[in-house]
Amino acid sequence: MHEQAQKLIAYDLPHGWTLQTPENMIVTTNQKGYVNVTTESSYGSLEQLTLLLTEDKAQVITLPHQLLELSIQLSKEIVFRPLVFLDPEI
Repeated sequence: MHEQAQKLIAYDLPHGWTLQTPENMIVTTNQKGYVNVTTESSYGSLEQLTLLLTEDKAQVITLPHQLLELSIQLSKEIVFRPLVFLDPEI
């Protein structure tokens, strides 16, 4: 298996936060500051990233087991890249 190259795109999140994540991710938010990041293949499973954002805090609620990168910066920027493998025959 080979790791997939992941082009990151930016999403504006509640309370002035931004999220950089691969373009194949589904990002949902609500008015209470919750953010859920998943893919179509893992939608509804526990293999997703869930955050609770406020003006001065980013709290990780759930975290996928296979993770390439999760960084939360003081500049209110979050970078999330799940570990994705492709079949070499594809």
